[in-house]
Amino acid sequence: MTRNNKKDNDFQTARRWNIQIRQLHYFIVVAEEGNLAKASERLNMAKSPLGRQIRQMEAILGATLFTRSQTGMTLTLSGKELLSDAYRILESCWLAEEKVSKTANGVAGIVDIGFSDDFMFSELGSAINQFKQEYPNVVVSANLANSHEVIESLRLGKLQIGLLNYPLPANAPELASNMLPSAPLYIAVSIKHPLARRKTASLSEFRDSVFITGNIVPHNAFYLQAITLLRRAKISPKFMSNIWPKEFQLDLVGSGAGVTLLTCPKSRPIRPDIALLRLKDSGASINRCVVWNGSIHDMTYVHEFIRIVEDKYAE
Repeated sequence: MTRNNKKDNDFQTARRWNIQIRQLHYFIVVAEEGNLAKASERLNMAKSPLGRQIRQMEAILGATLFTRSQTGMTLTLSGKELLSDAYRILESCWLAEEKVSKTANGVAGIVDIGFSDDFMFSELGSAINQFKQEYPNVVVSANLANSHEVIESLRLGKLQIGLLNYPLPANAPELASNMLPSAPLYIAVSIKHPLARRKTASLSEFRDSVFITGNIVPHNAFYLQAITLLRRAKISPKFMSNIWPKEFQLDLVGSGAGVTLLTCPKSRPIRPDIALLRLKDSGASINRCVVWNGSIHDMTYVHEFIRIVEDKYAE
């Protein structure tokens, strides 16, 4: 059998296989290095078998993933499409491996929670603490992200529970939700602000202030509510936007750079350089909800955590 015929037979055989996880790893490294020699060195394997693995993948998919040249390898359009999926698949595999490992080491279960930074100063910490007391062998993973990332992670099964402002995007029908009590809105100012000694205020009193906000995106319910309130107050303030996370916004507020809106747990100061004034404006509150993916198979600990969250936010 000639060498070329052997290659043809190998590729025909490859079409009957499924792509393996290790091949996706090889593909990612080659894409990142843009060079087969550098990729093989990074993977601690010979150049020839690495090239064979890539060609095998191309045979399985029926698509060319790389454009080869004397200077290296660059992704084709098909390769770029695969790369984003490959990262996601490997991440899911690593997460699954971590969960199995924890279970094997005596962990009864895992609850993965995602929340937007509007919940940083809420009753979430108290809910997690109570859950850990009731279920000490269950690992709780709390992940701070923006609302879009939380929703996407819920849809992909990377998270089990999300705490978000309401309403949710209309394009997430697989997600179920329960409403939590609405939270009053406060305006955070520096303790050196002229109104810092007050307990309440109206937005119209901050007509000349700079409002520090997070990511301005269409589906951000907190931002949309803030804009609605500002319009009702008939003010058009200057914005310092895309400041994230909330803690950095408060750093700026404490320095006197501006003010920001937030919710806050009852009777709990956030930090010594910040004063909180509850807004007197009509509708100055935000609707919140707890969200989960209804397709999750094992909901035992998910339902228990949701129960505790709802109790805490109802207190």
